[in-house]
Amino acid sequence: MNGPKILMNVEETASYLNIGKTKVRELMKENQNVFVVKI
Repeated sequence: MNGPKILMNVEETASYLNIGKTKVRELMKENQNVFVVKI
């Protein structure tokens, strides 16, 4: 399983989006059922 990564954890998401981990958690909580970042 060396294909592209599908899911990211909070730390990876924060680093990728250049925002804080707290902000990532806020975004996830606000959008619990529909949280998607399309690139």
